[in-house]
Amino acid sequence: MEAAKNTVNSGIDAAKGATATGSKEANKSVAQDSNASAGTRAEAGKDAAGDKVNELKHKIRDRKLSTLHPRFPKSYLLPKYLLPPADTPNVLSTPQTCGILTPLDLEMTDPALPASTLLQRLHERRYTAVQVCTAFCKRATLAHQLTNCITEPLFPLALARAEFLDEYLNRTGELFGPLHGLPISVKDSFDIKDYDSSVGIAALCFKPARGNAQMVEVLLGAGAVVHAKTNVPQTLLALDSVNNVFGRVRNPLERAGDVFPDYGKLIRMAPTLGIGTDVGGSVRIPAMCEGLVGFKPSTGRLPYGGQQSLQAPGAAKLGMEASAGVIARRCEDVALMMKAVEGARCWEVDPAIIPGQWWSGQGVGLEEGVKTVGVLWTDGNTTPLPPVRRCMQDVAARLERKGVRVVDVKMPRFEELQGLMNKFFNSQDNHHLFSLIDQTEEPLISWLRKFGFRRRDGISLAELRELWAKRVELQQEMLKMFKTEDGQDMDAIVLPVAPHPVPGIDEWGGVGYTGIFVLLDWPAVSIPIRKCGEQDLVEEPEGPVLGRWDKINRALWDKSKVNRRKYLDSPLSIQLIAPRLQEKRLWDVSRYVEEILSEMPGNVKAKL
Repeated sequence: MEAAKNTVNSGIDAAKGATATGSKEANKSVAQDSNASAGTRAEAGKDAAGDKVNELKHKIRDRKLSTLHPRFPKSYLLPKYLLPPADTPNVLSTPQTCGILTPLDLEMTDPALPASTLLQRLHERRYTAVQVCTAFCKRATLAHQLTNCITEPLFPLALARAEFLDEYLNRTGELFGPLHGLPISVKDSFDIKDYDSSVGIAALCFKPARGNAQMVEVLLGAGAVVHAKTNVPQTLLALDSVNNVFGRVRNPLERAGDVFPDYGKLIRMAPTLGIGTDVGGSVRIPAMCEGLVGFKPSTGRLPYGGQQSLQAPGAAKLGMEASAGVIARRCEDVALMMKAVEGARCWEVDPAIIPGQWWSGQGVGLEEGVKTVGVLWTDGNTTPLPPVRRCMQDVAARLERKGVRVVDVKMPRFEELQGLMNKFFNSQDNHHLFSLIDQTEEPLISWLRKFGFRRRDGISLAELRELWAKRVELQQEMLKMFKTEDGQDMDAIVLPVAPHPVPGIDEWGGVGYTGIFVLLDWPAVSIPIRKCGEQDLVEEPEGPVLGRWDKINRALWDKSKVNRRKYLDSPLSIQLIAPRLQEKRLWDVSRYVEEILSEMPGNVKAKL
């Protein structure tokens, strides 16, 4: 197998040639065709913040878009006259009805098809890697036309890689790796050699990466086909996915609704696996918005290096440390990625990776099944709105009917945790980021301005030491949450992903329910439960207003200002958490919850 791994470079080199010359299909590109993206050009042509900006920024953006559009093959594009009107809220059915995809394409990209089944059919040679790659590239193009989710289409590279995998299988009779032929997208921040990692910052355009991120190397070594890089919010910190280079990303479930990074839109429209990062909720929150599974492990599990982080070198280790994560349609697909990473033995080349069989080893999961689950109904800072509360009640009731002990949990010192999280977010200076922004004088997007994002200095070493001491103290204190009053262990804890349903553009508040688990470095997962129904729109929030953030949250439910029906049919999700480095234990509970809820009326997986 070592010899097989040594042939990875030959496949990559072949793909580079394809990128330079273009395949026959790619040569039929649209060049300057205004139909390349039904809103990309219009959205990006407008300044994301609505202000006049430096001419240099305009030139860079226009040049970047002029090189982006021709890379979508014309035969993959939906003609302008067939595009859904801009006011069409839900466009999920467009790939099935547009005529671009063949019956075989639709079969291979069927949202109901688990990645494990797709892999099995590739392994059985029912499909070729080229057939699968082509179908996913077509569907990704449609997704981009409708949602503006792609920053770097890697189609020639991906098709050359697929050809290499088919040739390898035919020649050796063996699979190249456990993900042989599986199309996967990565967040724009992950480096891919010879492609930009601009992350929506004009000053970073046309500065291609010199090598691959380690996660990309793991994917290639496992036989995956990386076919696209996906859009991100400006600064990678906003909760609204818009930037001054590529424009705004739209939600295919509700194009007037909330948008969050990138990979969720592509997974929803072109179903497979996506790799992202999570420093406050950037895997779990988009998963919630799209009705997907978003899995954030502890740091040291998935390779993180080789990314454009917008921080000065070394800064990430001093503050809130992000982890790479997986977004998928179902829990079993998450397991595919975790097993592939574990098998890659990344610790042999990256000292930040914790060694060992942390996923497939003996005793790492729940050998005797799920017995006790805690429920954290509120963080004491923002009261969940009725749809979220009712969704949690549904989950708790279903678990109890299956014989699982369900215990109410209170998180001690939650407000202190959130305060510490905010201090860590602001502990490092952001001069490196602002120096990039200032190079082209691009403005901050409205969401960042709304919350007062600005240039700041870092804190002193003594202050940072105090923060770390407090973090260690709270990490130890919070472990008590996983013990019942009678001393039993809780397998996991259920809580909201956010205190509200999927909101509108620029309406997402904070990350109180997700960010603290980055601070604690606990694994966490977002799981879709069902859709918001008529019965969820009637009740009012319980109890008094708890403070500023609760007031902002309740404003999303104020009948005098909001038509609650806008939340109808939007996904409702829960979050599950487990102690640090207990990913397999968390997955075992997640898989169990997914299974027992699959029969619930309005279940997201069954209906969307």
